[in-house]
Amino acid sequence: MTDKPDGKAADGQALHALKRDAERYRWLRERDVETIDMGGVFVGKTPENVVLNGIDCDAAVDAARIAEQEPDAGE
Repeated sequence: MTDKPDGKAADGQALHALKRDAERYRWLRERDVETIDMGGVFVGKTPENVVLNGIDCDAAVDAARIAEQEPDAGE
């Protein structure tokens, strides 16, 4: 696929990539917390060693992203 001068092809590819990432995140955040006992892919937090899903997963991801952007945010 060649990019058109107006950038629509590149925009479409970027939108597709964003949609795919969103679908991956939704799948992860909706995992059952019992997944750790059944095996498989899940989101976890250390050193607490807890499995996260739903709003708890969102909050942990948001907090980690903020901490990486603002290293002194936790002090």
